[in-house]
Amino acid sequence: MEGDHSSGCLLISEYQYIKEFLTEKIESSSEPEFKKMLKQMLAKTNTYLNEALRCDVILIATALNPSFCLSIFKFSFPSHHNHTQNLLESLFNTRKAEISVPTESAPPVAANKSKSIKQARKQTDYFPDSVKAPVADELAIYLGGP
Repeated sequence: MEGDHSSGCLLISEYQYIKEFLTEKIESSSEPEFKKMLKQMLAKTNTYLNEALRCDVILIATALNPSFCLSIFKFSFPSHHNHTQNLLESLFNTRKAEISVPTESAPPVAANKSKSIKQARKQTDYFPDSVKAPVADELAIYLGGP
């Protein structure tokens, strides 16, 4: 799970995959030393999986991932399905309430500050040596004549 993207939504899925992989290896291994090592790895994976399942942020991130939605909880973790669905509904209702509240207009003080900045720019002469010569008409400007 490397890269420059969010991977919180993949934690539960990855731990589930590791758990299944280790279980298969335990069943197929004939070496008692490997079985012991794999069982310890499985125990540690279960610890991390249970920790991830206790984290509401991980549950929400997993449910919001289009690859899983709530189906991962329905099929693999039915004890967490209702809790995760309630979390999503609560977040949705909170956000819906925030959006429906009318916002107040911005104070006019900010507009006055921008006017004062524009006035300061008008007062600054960046080309003091240039002289404006009167032009006979506007067309003369484009034709380059007097």
